[in-house]
Amino acid sequence: MVYPAPSPFSSKPGNSLTVSKGLASIAPDMGAQNVKAPVLISRAQKAAKAGDINGAEALFREVLARYPANQRARSGLAGLLASRAQDAVPELLAAWQRGEVETALAMAEDLSAQHPTVRDVRAAALRKLGRPIEALELYDAALAREPKNPKLWYNGGAARLEAHQLGAAHRYLVKACDLSPEPDHLLTLAQCRLEQGYYPEVETLTGQVLARADATPQHKARGYRFLGSALLNQGQHEGAIAAYRAAHEITPRDPELLHDLGIAAAAAGDHTIAAGHFEAALKLAPDHAGFHRALSGVRAYTADDPHLAQMSALLEASPTPVAAAELHFALSKAYEDIGDFPAAAAKLISGNALRRSSLRYDPSRDEALFARLETLASDELDDGDDTTPRPIFIVGLPRSGTTLTEQIIAGAPGVTAAGELPFAGQAAAALLRETPVGAPDEEALHTFAAYMRAGLKAAAKSEPVVIDKMPLNFRWAEILLATLPEARVIWMERGPEMNALSLYRHYFAGSGNGFAYGAEDIAAMIARERERRARVLARFPDRTYRLPLETLTASPEPVIKKLISFCNLEWSEACLSPQSRQGMVLTASNQQVRQAITPSGDTLWQNYAPYLFPLQQALRAQTPVS
Repeated sequence: MVYPAPSPFSSKPGNSLTVSKGLASIAPDMGAQNVKAPVLISRAQKAAKAGDINGAEALFREVLARYPANQRARSGLAGLLASRAQDAVPELLAAWQRGEVETALAMAEDLSAQHPTVRDVRAAALRKLGRPIEALELYDAALAREPKNPKLWYNGGAARLEAHQLGAAHRYLVKACDLSPEPDHLLTLAQCRLEQGYYPEVETLTGQVLARADATPQHKARGYRFLGSALLNQGQHEGAIAAYRAAHEITPRDPELLHDLGIAAAAAGDHTIAAGHFEAALKLAPDHAGFHRALSGVRAYTADDPHLAQMSALLEASPTPVAAAELHFALSKAYEDIGDFPAAAAKLISGNALRRSSLRYDPSRDEALFARLETLASDELDDGDDTTPRPIFIVGLPRSGTTLTEQIIAGAPGVTAAGELPFAGQAAAALLRETPVGAPDEEALHTFAAYMRAGLKAAAKSEPVVIDKMPLNFRWAEILLATLPEARVIWMERGPEMNALSLYRHYFAGSGNGFAYGAEDIAAMIARERERRARVLARFPDRTYRLPLETLTASPEPVIKKLISFCNLEWSEACLSPQSRQGMVLTASNQQVRQAITPSGDTLWQNYAPYLFPLQQALRAQTPVS
């Protein structure tokens, strides 16, 4: 989201935005190289007073070239640049308001970045062009001068939110709210917490805004929208729809809200209604790449589908790298539907490269994390808790069958399917901060366990058993089992080719699966997951259940009965028909889990394999491919 620049400053008539540099306005007979600095400064001041701004600038720069620390020259030049920026503000703002983003950026870059309006327009233009990292550098430089300016903390947090730096965004936005708890600040903090998975906190923040007398209709619409998303992610479908509809009554032509309604319909399994919402959003925002990608996920394509041509034309119009990535993924799905696998593979390769670049995924960070996990092993706690729900963690790589298994187990009585909960990742991050080296002490382990139990209790909805199916919790499986004696882990496994392909062809929301957009990164993560699985199975063989997806889908009934027995749950025939469960599925598997269980084959891999050689090569380099 890009926020408008402040109101324009007054300007002096007759000034131009043109900026010239160099010594062009100094007459050759001046002998500037032989003139002392005080004389040059005096001449510069006279030139500025006479209106020769370019000549004055050149003289000040000549002094600074010889004496960089000369305060009189530095102050004089800064004053000139600030004056020029202020005089140019109306023209700069006019370009911005006309939607000439690149022109406005070029103008702003030619002026003093310290002028507030110039800085804000430049930062807003960078964010509009998908370059939030550069924008936040401007805000941070200003914060060094104005550390108590709430707008700078707010804009710095918003830019970090756009750059997917969620932890840093949270810190900046909390500071902005502490300094000035305006509705915009509270709502953007709610947006950040929504992306981080702190859904109860989103409810609290949006409730504060909705109760305020100074909240505008736009604030309330945004608050209801975030509230709807928080409720949706907690499985409260009716509450989510009610919140979205409340927002829709305020802003009936908000395309983002129509998109959210589409997501809610898709999660409930109604793809016809979902497609209608996405199409309505596209009528209002026909160039929005995310809406096109959402629509592609709920419709089947034919070769003459006009939407395919529409997306291709939009891609040719040179969108931002982020938008282009979404369009490539959407087109790959369309080409896959019509059986054009060479074209689908080409789009996947381009889309993944753009997505990886925009997320700035750094494989060395994962490498360091897994090396640290090898030394994090701790003793087991023996104080199981019978007063809070018993957790079942379903882990493995994303796209390995975690959603299907969750829906199967949730058919047993007394079980809450809580989806992908953030608590294990949050608790593990805190534990790693508190214990930078070696094994954690007993106090740290008890803190970890207490945090986990509090989060699980809130998610369980008073049922005795709760399922957390966050796949990447495989990273923390050892510490979860060591600190929660009542916990069980179901470890999903899928053939490396199909798991890799399923990752590579999916555009994940958020930035948590950055490894999924590069062939070598995927292969490396598969190898790491396999190593962690072997370690945990060896240490906790009685509390960890290894479940290959291919085995589950080939012989559902005997495998599912063993699975339910391992979980110490009461048997129900409903476990054999996960497609019949009423409820929401927010993951990419929402279509598959609404169908009867059938054997999973490798037909899709065979279709793609000839055109995804880098993925094949990376897999073979890491592990033998069956």
